[in-house]
Order: sequence, then C-alpha cells, then structure tokens
Amino acid sequence: MLFVHAGAVVGRVLQVRDHPNAQRIWLARVDLGDGQWPVQIIFGGEYKVRPGESVAVAKPGVRTYVSSDDGRLRRKRMRKRNYRGQPSHGMFCSLDELKWFTGGPDEVAILHGLRPGFQLDCLPPHRRADYVVRPHSLSNWDTLEQATTVVMDVIKDDQSGSHEVDRSVAMN
Repeated sequence: MLFVHAGAVVGRVLQVRDHPNAQRIWLARVDLGDGQWPVQIIFGGEYKVRPGESVAVAKPGVRTYVSSDDGRLRRKRMRKRNYRGQPSHGMFCSLDELKWFTGGPDEVAILHGLRPGFQLDCLPPHRRADYVVRPHSLSNWDTLEQATTVVMDVIKDDQSGSHEVDRSVAMN
C-alpha cells in the first residue's frame, strides 16, 4: 500500500480519454494550478473521473511511503513514469492514500471548493470532510471526519507553521 506523506495538491481534470494501448486505464489532462501547461496523469479502476472535477494529485517529487509485506514503511518520492508507452506526471490519490480515511474505497478522491494547486496539507483534519465529494462506494461516510483525526505514530509532521486554511486562496 502506498500513501502520501506530504505535498498532495488539488488538480482540475480538463480531459479524460482511453489509454491507446490498454484497457481499464485512462489518460487525464490535469491543471495543477501552477501556471504551467496541463500535465497527463494515467489512472485506472472502476470510476472514471470527469472533466471539471477536482482531484487529489501526488506530483513528481511528493514524499510517499510504501508498506512492505513485513509491515515496515519505506520512504519514496513520486516520479514521472511511463505506462504502456504513455507518460504520467504523478498519480491521483484515494482518501486512503491521503490517509484521510483508513479502509476506504480504492477510487480517486473527488474534491470540491478548492482551487487547482491548493496544498492539501493545509487542510486541518477536522475540515477535510467538508471538501470531499462523497465517494460512490463509501457507506460509512460519517466516520470520515473521525478517521481524519487519527495520527500515525510512525510519521512525524515535519511542516512548520499554521494549518489554517485561507479561504480566499482555497476557494475556486
């Protein structure tokens, strides 16, 4: 299992199309709100995101952890990869991968009310549920707010400063 430690941002999906060399894998063109050209991100699974939706994105360089079979965590950095001949500049994140919900569905976290480029680390745990569109397969949605307050002992928050959200920056 991979999960994002820090650095995930909001991306706005501009276009989604089938992968030319694979089934059940899609190519999305995504605005990351950084003033650069939109990037291509490859994703798979049951639920296809739609143009106009905001999603959680781990860009290349973002710190992640991968849990090994023995339960130990290995630190890694997200990087640009190729999938069947197509480049992917990061990955879409699920609520589980963001550690906003443990045991949640394996589907892309769809967000609302946040502009592209917004750093998701700035959202305090008790406010995260306010910005998540209810996942299609999550029946115990009420526990999201409680689950986001869980602190993992293995990972220490190495960010300094306030985690208050500047609503004028965060909103679309």
